Amino acid sequence: GATVGTFTLNRSVLRARLSSDDSRLFVGMDNGTVRELDPVTGVARDTIQALGGAINGLALSPDGAHLYATSTVGGVADIDTKTNALARTIPLAGALQDIAVSPDDPSRLHAMVAGVAPAGAKDKGGPTTGVVGLYTSTDRGEHWSAVDAPGVPSDTSGPADPRPLSRIGGGDLPPVTIDPKDPNVVYSSSVVLWRTLDGGHSWS
Repeated sequence: GATVGTFTLNRSVLRARLSSDDSRLFVGMDNGTVRELDPVTGVARDTIQALGGAINGLALSPDGAHLYATSTVGGVADIDTKTNALARTIPLAGALQDIAVSPDDPSRLHAMVAGVAPAGAKDKGGPTTGVVGLYTSTDRGEHWSAVDAPGVPSDTSGPADPRPLSRIGGGDLPPVTIDPKDPNVVYSSSVVLWRTLDGGHSWS
Protein backbone atom coordinates (compact mmCIF):
# COMPACT_ATOMS: atom_id res chain seq x y z
CA GLY A 1 0.00 0.00 0.00
CA ALA A 2 0.91 3.66 -0.25
CA THR A 3 2.32 5.75 2.57
CA VAL A 4 -0.43 8.10 3.71
CA GLY A 5 1.51 9.91 6.40
CA THR A 6 4.46 9.85 8.77
CA PHE A 7 4.67 10.59 12.49
CA THR A 8 7.66 12.13 14.24
CA LEU A 9 8.29 10.98 17.80
CA ASN A 10 11.08 12.00 20.14
CA ARG A 11 12.13 8.42 20.92
CA SER A 12 12.74 5.17 19.04
CA VAL A 13 9.68 3.01 18.29
CA LEU A 14 10.31 -0.73 18.41
CA ARG A 15 6.80 -2.15 17.91
CA ALA A 16 3.39 -0.88 16.82
CA ARG A 17 -0.10 -2.39 17.02
CA LEU A 18 -3.32 -1.04 15.53
CA SER A 19 -6.66 -1.91 17.12
CA SER A 20 -9.05 -4.02 15.04
CA ASP A 21 -11.34 -1.03 14.45
CA ASP A 22 -8.39 1.15 13.34
CA SER A 23 -9.18 3.75 16.00
CA ARG A 24 -6.17 3.30 18.30
CA LEU A 25 -2.47 2.95 17.56
CA PHE A 26 -0.17 1.64 20.30
CA VAL A 27 3.60 1.97 19.99
CA GLY A 28 6.33 0.46 22.16
CA MET A 29 9.10 2.90 23.01
CA ASP A 30 12.75 2.42 23.94
CA ASN A 31 12.22 3.87 27.44
CA GLY A 32 9.77 1.30 28.81
CA THR A 33 6.62 3.17 27.88
CA VAL A 34 3.73 2.43 25.55
CA ARG A 35 2.12 5.38 23.81
CA GLU A 36 -1.37 5.51 22.38
CA LEU A 37 -1.49 7.66 19.27
CA ASP A 38 -4.27 8.92 17.09
CA PRO A 39 -3.73 6.73 14.00
CA VAL A 40 -4.69 9.57 11.65
CA THR A 41 -2.82 12.54 13.11
CA GLY A 42 -0.13 10.81 15.17
CA VAL A 43 -0.97 12.97 18.18
CA ALA A 44 -0.21 11.21 21.49
CA ARG A 45 -3.34 10.48 23.52
CA ASP A 46 -1.72 8.72 26.44
CA THR A 47 1.59 7.41 27.77
CA ILE A 48 1.65 4.21 29.81
CA GLN A 49 4.63 3.29 31.98
CA ALA A 50 4.73 -0.42 31.31
CA LEU A 51 8.12 -1.94 32.20
CA GLY A 52 11.79 -1.12 32.41
CA GLY A 53 14.03 -1.48 29.39
CA ALA A 54 12.75 -1.15 25.85
CA ILE A 55 9.26 -2.27 24.82
CA ASN A 56 9.99 -4.57 21.91
CA GLY A 57 6.81 -6.63 21.79
CA LEU A 58 3.12 -5.70 21.66
CA ALA A 59 0.02 -7.84 21.19
CA LEU A 60 -3.68 -7.08 21.49
CA SER A 61 -6.17 -9.68 22.68
CA PRO A 62 -8.83 -10.62 20.09
CA ASP A 63 -11.44 -8.50 21.86
CA GLY A 64 -9.04 -5.58 22.24
CA ALA A 65 -9.49 -5.48 26.01
CA HIS A 66 -5.87 -6.36 26.84
CA LEU A 67 -2.59 -5.09 25.43
CA TYR A 68 0.44 -7.21 26.29
CA ALA A 69 3.87 -5.59 26.20
CA THR A 70 7.25 -7.28 26.53
CA SER A 71 10.57 -5.78 27.53
CA THR A 72 14.26 -6.38 26.95
CA VAL A 73 14.75 -6.72 30.71
CA GLY A 74 12.05 -9.36 31.20
CA GLY A 75 8.43 -9.48 32.25
CA VAL A 76 5.14 -8.96 30.46
CA ALA A 77 2.89 -5.96 31.10
CA ASP A 78 -0.85 -6.62 30.89
CA ILE A 79 -2.51 -3.30 30.10
CA ASP A 80 -6.26 -2.74 30.45
CA THR A 81 -7.10 -0.83 27.27
CA LYS A 82 -10.34 0.56 28.71
CA THR A 83 -8.35 2.67 31.18
CA ASN A 84 -4.81 2.33 29.75
CA ALA A 85 -3.77 1.26 33.24
CA LEU A 86 -1.25 -1.45 34.04
CA ALA A 87 -3.44 -4.31 35.27
CA ARG A 88 -0.57 -6.62 36.25
CA THR A 89 3.04 -7.46 35.56
CA ILE A 90 3.59 -11.09 34.57
CA PRO A 91 6.98 -12.53 35.62
CA LEU A 92 8.97 -14.10 32.79
CA ALA A 93 12.74 -14.05 32.98
CA GLY A 94 15.04 -13.31 30.08
CA ALA A 95 15.12 -10.65 27.37
CA LEU A 96 11.69 -10.91 25.80
CA GLN A 97 11.70 -10.38 22.05
CA ASP A 98 8.01 -10.42 21.15
CA ILE A 99 4.60 -11.77 22.18
CA ALA A 100 1.49 -12.98 20.36
CA VAL A 101 -2.07 -13.86 21.35
CA SER A 102 -3.95 -16.65 19.61
CA PRO A 103 -6.76 -15.09 17.53
CA ASP A 104 -9.22 -17.85 18.51
CA ASP A 105 -8.16 -18.31 22.14
CA PRO A 106 -7.31 -15.16 24.17
CA SER A 107 -5.89 -17.28 27.00
CA ARG A 108 -3.14 -18.70 24.75
CA LEU A 109 0.04 -16.62 24.52
CA HIS A 110 3.36 -17.22 22.80
CA ALA A 111 6.50 -15.30 23.73
CA MET A 112 9.99 -15.29 22.24
CA VAL A 113 12.58 -15.12 25.03
CA ALA A 114 16.32 -14.67 24.60
CA GLY A 115 18.84 -16.00 27.08
CA VAL A 116 22.04 -14.31 28.14
CA ALA A 117 24.83 -14.34 25.55
CA PRO A 118 27.97 -16.29 26.50
CA ALA A 119 30.66 -14.17 28.10
CA GLY A 120 32.67 -12.25 25.52
CA ALA A 121 30.47 -13.29 22.58
CA LYS A 122 29.56 -9.74 21.62
CA ASP A 123 33.21 -8.63 21.72
CA LYS A 124 34.07 -11.43 19.27
CA GLY A 125 31.36 -10.42 16.83
CA GLY A 126 28.91 -12.99 18.15
CA PRO A 127 25.25 -12.62 19.16
CA THR A 128 24.21 -9.96 21.64
CA THR A 129 21.78 -12.37 23.32
CA GLY A 130 21.75 -16.07 24.01
CA VAL A 131 19.58 -18.68 22.37
CA VAL A 132 16.03 -17.56 21.60
CA GLY A 133 13.30 -19.93 22.75
CA LEU A 134 9.53 -20.08 22.42
CA TYR A 135 7.46 -20.03 25.61
CA THR A 136 3.73 -20.75 25.74
CA SER A 137 0.99 -19.95 28.24
CA THR A 138 -2.57 -21.29 28.12
CA ASP A 139 -3.89 -19.19 31.03
CA ARG A 140 -3.20 -15.59 29.96
CA GLY A 141 0.34 -15.62 31.26
CA GLU A 142 -0.18 -17.02 34.75
CA HIS A 143 2.04 -20.02 33.91
CA TRP A 144 4.59 -20.52 31.13
CA SER A 145 6.26 -23.58 29.63
CA ALA A 146 9.36 -23.64 27.46
CA VAL A 147 8.48 -25.23 24.13
CA ASP A 148 11.67 -24.61 22.20
CA ALA A 149 14.43 -23.57 24.57
CA PRO A 150 17.69 -25.25 25.67
CA GLY A 151 17.33 -24.25 29.30
CA VAL A 152 16.25 -21.45 31.56
CA PRO A 153 16.55 -17.97 30.01
CA SER A 154 19.57 -17.11 32.13
CA ASP A 155 21.47 -20.25 31.06
CA THR A 156 24.64 -19.42 29.10
CA SER A 157 25.93 -22.99 28.77
CA GLY A 158 23.52 -24.14 26.06
CA PRO A 159 24.78 -24.80 22.54
CA ALA A 160 24.67 -22.04 19.97
CA ASP A 161 21.39 -21.81 18.11
CA PRO A 162 22.08 -23.37 14.67
CA ARG A 163 19.53 -21.21 12.89
CA PRO A 164 20.62 -18.14 10.88
CA LEU A 165 22.25 -15.45 13.02
CA SER A 166 21.53 -17.49 16.16
CA ARG A 167 17.85 -16.55 16.18
CA ILE A 168 14.50 -18.10 15.42
CA GLY A 169 13.83 -16.13 12.29
CA GLY A 170 17.31 -14.62 12.21
CA GLY A 171 18.34 -11.18 13.40
CA ASP A 172 17.27 -9.32 16.52
CA LEU A 173 13.74 -8.85 17.85
CA PRO A 174 12.08 -11.71 15.91
CA PRO A 175 8.32 -11.08 15.65
CA VAL A 176 6.02 -14.00 16.42
CA THR A 177 2.61 -14.53 14.81
CA ILE A 178 0.01 -17.23 15.45
CA ASP A 179 -1.99 -18.56 12.50
CA PRO A 180 -5.67 -17.55 12.96
CA LYS A 181 -6.84 -20.96 11.67
CA ASP A 182 -4.53 -23.18 13.72
CA PRO A 183 -2.84 -22.12 17.02
CA ASN A 184 -0.14 -24.76 16.52
CA VAL A 185 1.08 -22.96 13.41
CA VAL A 186 3.40 -20.14 14.46
CA TYR A 187 5.57 -17.90 12.32
CA SER A 188 8.71 -16.05 13.36
CA SER A 189 10.56 -13.74 11.03
CA SER A 190 13.31 -11.19 10.85
CA VAL A 191 16.12 -11.83 8.39
CA VAL A 192 14.48 -15.11 7.35
CA LEU A 193 11.07 -16.66 7.98
CA TRP A 194 10.59 -19.77 10.12
CA ARG A 195 7.39 -21.74 10.61
CA THR A 196 6.35 -24.39 13.11
CA LEU A 197 3.38 -26.70 12.59
CA ASP A 198 3.52 -28.33 16.01
CA GLY A 199 3.41 -25.41 18.42
CA GLY A 200 7.15 -24.74 18.39
CA HIS A 201 8.66 -28.19 18.85
CA SER A 202 10.20 -28.14 15.37
CA TRP A 203 10.84 -25.37 12.85
CA SER A 204 11.40 -25.28 9.10
